[in-house]
Amino acid sequence: MMNLCDNKIIGEQHKNEIIQIRLKFFEEKLKPQPQFPDVAPISSPNMEKIEMNDKSKFLANQLVALRESYAKTLSGHVEEIHNHWKLLQTDWQPNSLGQWHRNIHSLAGTSLMYGFKQIGGIAKQLENVTKPLKNSERPVDEKQSQKILALLTQLQQAAKQPAEGE
Repeated sequence: MMNLCDNKIIGEQHKNEIIQIRLKFFEEKLKPQPQFPDVAPISSPNMEKIEMNDKSKFLANQLVALRESYAKTLSGHVEEIHNHWKLLQTDWQPNSLGQWHRNIHSLAGTSLMYGFKQIGGIAKQLENVTKPLKNSERPVDEKQSQKILALLTQLQQAAKQPAEGE
């Protein structure tokens, strides 16, 4: 029978636990990281050999590729927001209005992050107009509806041809 007070036994058990923890840690660190097929990895074995100026160019190219990819999806996001508004006009649902508002908020933030200032600005205006309505049990009045529709129309026009280098 083991004596728990025997430091040698406790020391061996503790040592084995530490070894197991370290092994798990390094196994996690050494696991291959998922790669995104359309985007080159930000870190590569050759990055150490690249000068800082080249690293900046590499990252700038990555951002340009991401911006272009987002630009291709903009009109779809805007169309989805517009269609959701049409649905709300026929079937007013406060929960659905909250989701619609979150979609507008996401569009505003993401567009501004990628440098689409006009789209982000219009979406931000729309977000500000709709924020007081998001918990409303009653449908919007005609004046509010026209303001929202005008902003949605501006948003659609801006998303059809997002400005290059905005």
